[in-house]
Amino acid sequence: MLSRRAHCCSSSFASRLAHCRRPPPTLPPPPARSVPAPHRLLSGSPPPPAPWFSDERIRVSGSFNRWLQLIPACVAGVGIGTYASVPAVLGPFVCRAQGVVAQAPADFAISDLLPVATMMPLIAGVCAAALASQSERFGHRRLALVCSVVYPLGVYGLSAAAVSAHSLPAFAMSYAVLGGFGFYCGYPQLPPFLSSTWFPDRRGLVMSLYMASFGSGMLFAVPVLQRLLGYFRAAPIRLGGFDEVATHFNEAGQRLALVDGVEREVITATARDLVESGFGSTLSEGVFLLGTGSNGACEAMAAMGCGVFVLMQLAAWGYRLPATKVYQLPRAAKDDAGRAAPPQEGAPAPDVPLQLAMYTPNFYLLFAGSVGVCLTGLPFIQLGKFMVNDIFGGALGPSAAPVAAAFPSIVAAANMGGRMLWGPISDKIGCAATTVIFGASVPALLLGPYATGVVASDSALALQLFQTSALCSIGIFAGMPVVLAPAAAEIFGSRYSGEIYRRLWLTVPLANFVGTTIMSRARDGAYSRYCEQLAANVDDDAFFSAFGAAKSDITSLISHKTVTLPLLMKISPEGTVDPSPFLYNDVFYGIAGCSALALVCNIAAFKIPIRRQ
Repeated sequence: MLSRRAHCCSSSFASRLAHCRRPPPTLPPPPARSVPAPHRLLSGSPPPPAPWFSDERIRVSGSFNRWLQLIPACVAGVGIGTYASVPAVLGPFVCRAQGVVAQAPADFAISDLLPVATMMPLIAGVCAAALASQSERFGHRRLALVCSVVYPLGVYGLSAAAVSAHSLPAFAMSYAVLGGFGFYCGYPQLPPFLSSTWFPDRRGLVMSLYMASFGSGMLFAVPVLQRLLGYFRAAPIRLGGFDEVATHFNEAGQRLALVDGVEREVITATARDLVESGFGSTLSEGVFLLGTGSNGACEAMAAMGCGVFVLMQLAAWGYRLPATKVYQLPRAAKDDAGRAAPPQEGAPAPDVPLQLAMYTPNFYLLFAGSVGVCLTGLPFIQLGKFMVNDIFGGALGPSAAPVAAAFPSIVAAANMGGRMLWGPISDKIGCAATTVIFGASVPALLLGPYATGVVASDSALALQLFQTSALCSIGIFAGMPVVLAPAAAEIFGSRYSGEIYRRLWLTVPLANFVGTTIMSRARDGAYSRYCEQLAANVDDDAFFSAFGAAKSDITSLISHKTVTLPLLMKISPEGTVDPSPFLYNDVFYGIAGCSALALVCNIAAFKIPIRRQ
């Protein structure tokens, strides 16, 4: 009985299961009806096109040749890299924009110009650090287009107008603030764009190529600006020699002379002043009428801004992005050398997010080490022409002009060569070993004071030693910006290396600002000290006759640019040693000490293990 009932239950269950497995009957399709536009979009119709300036507009398929992206990136690097030419090439002329042949009281002081010039990349670094996470959300294309307009306008266009109006606050707002924001929109966005987005397997190589193009910006700008300066330069009116024109000073410290029955402000220029201002071969020393002539600085800045705008526009419209966040090589594909494709992620260790990286000592050690290495070369780039004029102007005489004019090109070549060299080296030996080699900057910097000590006895040897010291320091400095992004990926992993790099990149402009400011302030302090020492050995009557005031007013006379070392040397006793070559000795020793500390920090940054959570 029970077995019959169980058999009946099992047979009925099997029949029901077979019935459930049958396909459902085919139903006729519903009648077609019109659907409003929003419902059609939800039912699978193509979405509306992305906004014109959106990154979705520049997404490309996997068949796109990624090496083409080096072209707009390098073009942008050349345009952005010209920023250093304002203090390095135009700096001595900007500081004579009103006086033309010598510094007038209304002209910018060196200690005023250089902090403003170096504050521009510092503001860009602060923006990059503060907006590290928001930059990607804003979009690469939008940032590039903003950079192409704001950067040349701030660094060149409005800055030229501010220099012409001899307004330091306006120059600071245009060059430092507006130009710094434009700089942020361009320079710190491109290393992650290349190394993390397009070339996660070739970081060192592409960073060297991009950084070399950035370093070549000044190499491109030097001959262009020199030609522009020569084209726009116009000599001021010379009233006569020092003994031919009677001058006196008013309460504001202005030198006045009687011209056609009217008191006009004038300026005196020695032969050394004329060499440094570019008029050494066409004018003789003497008294010149202020407000006449032009050294071409403002006009050259405006023309250079137009050229940079064209370069940045060409680059901004050429960027493309891969379909995925990080470019993926096709499977079983070969790389460009025919080898099997390497793994996409360069760091085998787990990735460390930005917030966690900020709590590790490695981040701050790498930060400090980067600042120390960057201090070795950046002051030479910004102050190189000033240094050549100060150290060798008296010893070389008229031949100092071509040496000073050629020095920015030599510096730019060393900068570009270093940026090209260190990337492949770091790919071969690793970033940790590369930062150890950077310690060679210490003996290179200590060569500088030795070179200045032999200027009086052998100026040719001194110049060779000084150039060797500068080129070695700049070549080593050039490696740190190249290695910084790969070092962040090597220590913290690849996934968040772009955000970490943008925050670490603050070290480069910070070192630029700190190093150049310290050097310019130290130079001004040494300049005043040596002026007072020379004045102490000058006859009181000769001093009063030359400057129209007693020695007790020398501090005010120096601040008004009335008393200068060249003018004091003209009235000093015979045999007096020119102290100009020693203006930067203390700075050489200080930067060498910072480089030694940077070596220790960089070693520790790679050695200390990271606790990943």
